[in-house]
Amino acid sequence: MQHLFLMEFFGRGQSGRSYAVTERVRVFKALQKNVRLVTFDYNPQYNDIWQAVAPDLEATHLNMMAYYQGDAIAGGVRVERLHDHQQVTVVDRVFNQSDRLVGEIYYGLDNKTVSRRVAILYNADGSELIRLLYQQNKVAQVHFWQAGQLQVMSFTALVRQFLQEITAQEPSVIYADVLEEEMTQAYLGVSNAVAKVAYIHADHHVGQHQILVGFRNLLRSRQFDWIVTGTHNQAVDVQTEWQCRTADIAPASINVPQSVTALADRRAMSVVVVTRFDRIKRVEDMIAAVVQAHQQNRDINLQLYGTITDQAYYTQLQKQVTEAHASNYITFNGATTDAVATFQTGQLTVFTSRTEGFGRTLLEALAAGTPVVSYDIDYGPRALIGKGGKLVSDGRVDLLANALVMGLADHHWREQASEAARQQATQYDAPHITAKWADLIAELEHCDENNAD
Repeated sequence: MQHLFLMEFFGRGQSGRSYAVTERVRVFKALQKNVRLVTFDYNPQYNDIWQAVAPDLEATHLNMMAYYQGDAIAGGVRVERLHDHQQVTVVDRVFNQSDRLVGEIYYGLDNKTVSRRVAILYNADGSELIRLLYQQNKVAQVHFWQAGQLQVMSFTALVRQFLQEITAQEPSVIYADVLEEEMTQAYLGVSNAVAKVAYIHADHHVGQHQILVGFRNLLRSRQFDWIVTGTHNQAVDVQTEWQCRTADIAPASINVPQSVTALADRRAMSVVVVTRFDRIKRVEDMIAAVVQAHQQNRDINLQLYGTITDQAYYTQLQKQVTEAHASNYITFNGATTDAVATFQTGQLTVFTSRTEGFGRTLLEALAAGTPVVSYDIDYGPRALIGKGGKLVSDGRVDLLANALVMGLADHHWREQASEAARQQATQYDAPHITAKWADLIAELEHCDENNAD
């Protein structure tokens, strides 16, 4: 049986989703399962991406466009990028090992942003194979030549056809990393799969009663055999709301250090944060809470680390610090490559996301023995923190500030919370996560045996 993990694309920068999927593929490899990571976009630089991000998984990768191009790109490709007189990218030309042109990607400008217009993929003999027509960087239409016949179809239809082909080759379980409704629709149309498993990375609600866009086809169709969530709370909610089989398996495991830096040896009165500078993280609330806390204790400081995904928002945060005259105690320190080590420099951390499906940085803070002060939101904080921190009402910056002041003033509580945090994190180490996946695989393979009978 082959286990196919589906992602629309895999980027050079490891997002939480791509990090989680690569971790799952590694788990399945460790369990000696036949596992593939399947992508669908046209990216002639995938070999370079895998070498940079996860060279150990390159052999497991199956890309739809590469599958159809076959021998035309055997041995790899090189990309020649051409620019106009203003150094704006105009076209990428793709050549195989025989220096034959096997692909072209044409670009244009949308609101000063370079975006794709057309991509053309060629067969080994130079004939056209696939033409992708884009609107706002998304494939709007596909022209596909098969056996001399031109088929005009949607990208969804091409994905469905591709998955039907590869799942017909041997018994297959597909694991859909759902994000876009169109892709979920393609997955739903695959009839050859032994079983379909969907993974939800985020809160599936908007407010209390509506379903988040991206999960509507998934939940309303009730055609997936299992839905995997990051926390037990969400698994129960999905099962109750939609009467489907669920499993709670953390998106990634954590390596809990045998020992961590003692709180007494860390920077005094320091709140350390590792995040992504994105509006959904509500970093402005962290800053506002520390500004309020600093009015009660002038030694309190905030150390911010993370990657910038929204430059305008990041600039807004810098302005907020400047206008609060807080630059001497709130510092932007850039990205970190070791979150667990970075968390060991602070006494506390603070978590203010608008919504979460899990919260990997929460787990990294717990592993570092750094107590967490967080808004009480679904689903990560409520499920993960336990006695390793404090929860306050969502959106109450004043309560967040008070919790920081009290937590930093109470050494005894911090010591207890630090120990509880590390204990909590051990529930998400590699052996625990692997065991949960092994249990689910056993269920799926048992279903296949019953179907065969």
